[in-house]
Amino acid sequence: MLFRNNRPVRIEFVLAGHPTAIGSKVIGYDEIPAKRLPIDFDYPTFVEIDGRKYSVKATDPNTRKQARKAGLLKVWVEEVTLPESAEMREAAQEEATPEAPATPSISVNTSFKTASCAAQAPRLSGKRGEYHYVELMPWQWRQLEFIRRELAPEIGEEFMGIQAVIDESAVEIEGNTRYNEQHVRELTQLGFRGLEVSDIALQGKFFTFASRRDGVAIMGLDGYVDNGFGYVLGSGISVYGQEFDGKLRCMGLSLGQLSQRAQLDADIAALTSMMAEHELVLVDWDSLSAVEANPEELRAYLEAWMA
Repeated sequence: MLFRNNRPVRIEFVLAGHPTAIGSKVIGYDEIPAKRLPIDFDYPTFVEIDGRKYSVKATDPNTRKQARKAGLLKVWVEEVTLPESAEMREAAQEEATPEAPATPSISVNTSFKTASCAAQAPRLSGKRGEYHYVELMPWQWRQLEFIRRELAPEIGEEFMGIQAVIDESAVEIEGNTRYNEQHVRELTQLGFRGLEVSDIALQGKFFTFASRRDGVAIMGLDGYVDNGFGYVLGSGISVYGQEFDGKLRCMGLSLGQLSQRAQLDADIAALTSMMAEHELVLVDWDSLSAVEANPEELRAYLEAWMA
């Protein structure tokens, strides 16, 4: 398989103040190969989260070796306030007009197509070259994904958070519903924890005749998804995801190329068999629904999507 890397370390970014205080606010997550971490944090270190610059105030543990062993690195950060030059202030005043509204209006650039997103966005690297990928729009990443069924309570809590965003943050832009906020799905971030299986094993057992791709790519963005895998089933359904050290980290479906209905029965049988053996449900975060490992239930869902 292309693009394998070493074991990832989960990173939690917490606003500094009292580093050991209970209830410290987590403002971001990441997951990167251990070799990309600094050897230690004894020197001043800065990170960027959602376009803002932060300085690292404390970490636990304090070295790459310890973080690799633990699999988790907590990082306490403090936002860096950049000084504003007189020239910048003057330019802003010249551009300001009396007609400008006091509150900025919602635009396509400041709104979201989906009401929720995964806690970790896919990390991209490398150059695509002539390889063939399962390609997703940026907002499709893990919007239709497999989750361990034992996380049903957490899935329900995520649904309530998403519904709150839908109720409170929906706006209409050029006839389309958008959202000026997103619910970040943290409770189901590790939806494959404890599942000791690789994507190659799944394909070999359930999707033997699928067409293998070289990985996953996000449309409009350079590079490919680190440690990504993808293959296309006979009906055109794409299965994609990430794995580290031969173990699945996440896996989802893309229905954008669903075209060969004659092959749909075989694909439904394969998908539901895989879901039943590994106790998975297929969660559609957009429609706030979960499909059980049942052929008729999955068929009804796909037919509703195709309608």
